[in-house]
Amino acid sequence: MQTVRLRRTSWAIAASAVAHVAVLSAALLHQFILAPPIEEAGGPPEPVIPVLLLPRARGPSETGSRQFSAVSPHRWPKRLDDTAL
Repeated sequence: MQTVRLRRTSWAIAASAVAHVAVLSAALLHQFILAPPIEEAGGPPEPVIPVLLLPRARGPSETGSRQFSAVSPHRWPKRLDDTAL
């Protein structure tokens, strides 16, 4: 029984190796072809205008009953002195 199991395992490993070699060779032989650039009409290039989005402040009608405070990521609340602990 050991030889049947060994033979089956050998065939599985051989089939896996052949499949891996086929996939790798297909990937390595694949040629990347770039499309030729499209000829455009003459003239100046189209300008690129950046649009910067600013955060919108909440109006008094949107705040409801909650009170919002300004939060700045570069300003942290001051800590207590380490000597007080």
